[in-house]
Amino acid sequence: MSTQLVLNTVTEACRFFAELEHIQGRIYNQLLARDVAQLEKSIKAQANMLRHIRQNTELRARLLQGLGFSVDSGGMNRLLAGLPEEQHQQGVEEWRKLETSIRHCKELNKLNGKVQARLGTVTRRLLSMIDEHYYKLSTYSSKGSPVAGPSGRVLGQA
Repeated sequence: MSTQLVLNTVTEACRFFAELEHIQGRIYNQLLARDVAQLEKSIKAQANMLRHIRQNTELRARLLQGLGFSVDSGGMNRLLAGLPEEQHQQGVEEWRKLETSIRHCKELNKLNGKVQARLGTVTRRLLSMIDEHYYKLSTYSSKGSPVAGPSGRVLGQA
């Protein structure tokens, strides 16, 4: 097994996370625009990209283990430390880029979750207002006489 294969997985992961950042940005805009059709497409693209990222991560883990390194940042740093200077420098830059992209994607995901929660709250409030408005309208008889009060109690009954 080659350390170059591990470095290749890091470079590939950087591309995947750059694409994921782009998708998450689209999702953010589509959430704000309430563009459900495009949002569904973006969510499918995100799921597909996450599948690629998981496969990439699993491959890197197997490669690291095969080379005798732990499957964590410490193992990756030890692998990078043992590389010739030029490979070491490039590997460190790619690894840092990947770590930064991961953090950024987590932040974008949290932001999208907050937007989605706010939109859910607004939607529930609107539905509640519509429901209350409908209820008030439906509490009158066809002759315009009130038949139920705000509590739902039929008027004129004890």
